[in-house]
Amino acid sequence: MLRLGILLILLLGQEKDFGTPYTVRVQAKTRITTSFKKEDFNKEMKKEDHALREKGRDPVPDDLAGWDEWTFDAAESWKFDINVFERIFGKHIVLRRFDIVIEGHVKADAQKRYWVTHRASGTKMRLANRPKLPKDKEDPPNVRAEIDKHIKAGKEKFKVAGEIVRDPTNVILLESAEPVEEKK
Repeated sequence: MLRLGILLILLLGQEKDFGTPYTVRVQAKTRITTSFKKEDFNKEMKKEDHALREKGRDPVPDDLAGWDEWTFDAAESWKFDINVFERIFGKHIVLRRFDIVIEGHVKADAQKRYWVTHRASGTKMRLANRPKLPKDKEDPPNVRAEIDKHIKAGKEKFKVAGEIVRDPTNVILLESAEPVEEKK
């Protein structure tokens, strides 16, 4: 009986195997609000513990409005879904930015648009350069040109990072993309 109890404690204390997780960051207005309840957040996170793991919470730099950046590890088998974050944070919390760092195979479609597909989960997102914003003094980097150069050199797998926008499908506004060596 004692052995069974020890085995149960060990099993419950272990974290689930996420495989090779990818990173998702969410900006949420949670710092100076009475609507955010950490207990409710933890309860909703417990429902998603098979797919998401909270890694940290930091205030957004130079912000006075109460925005925090939450970092999550997503299980390699979890298909990205923005609605899950809306449910976790609750209907009264404003979410404004979703960032992702994910590895996957990059291919072009007939219109020469690039798409990244995360093999384990099937998450598929279109890749685009970040547009120049009025506050930008210079043009953002042309990351798609770098991807194009590497694809012509025979690379297929990339680690991409950027902001996710819905258009109606998910689009990653690229901050970086680097080729990854295939594991044999």
